[in-house]
Amino acid sequence: MTTFEYRLHPVGPEVMAAAVMYPFEQATELLHAWRDYTKQASGEVTSEVLLWSIPDIPDFPKELRGEPTVVVAGMYTGPADIGERELHRCASSEPH
Repeated sequence: MTTFEYRLHPVGPEVMAAAVMYPFEQATELLHAWRDYTKQASGEVTSEVLLWSIPDIPDFPKELRGEPTVVVAGMYTGPADIGERELHRCASSEPH
C-alpha cells in the first residue's frame, strides 16, 4: 500500500498562472531553458512542461488542433507585482 502525506501552505488570496504553447520543433531548446530556469526559480513558482497534441475541441484554434505542441505552464504564489515578470521568465523560450 502506498500513502501520501501533504502539508498545506497558505497562498493567495490571488495567484498568477500562465500557459504558453510552442511548436514541437522548439522542444529541445525549450526543455533546456525550462530546466535551467527551474534550477534557480523561487519557491513561489510551480512549473511543468507538457509534450502534447492539441485536442480537436473548440477551445483551441482550428489550425492548431492535432498538432504536436510544447506547453510550458506555471503558477506563482508570491507578491502579484513580481508574478507577471516571474511567469514570463518561466514560460519564455529564451535562455534564463
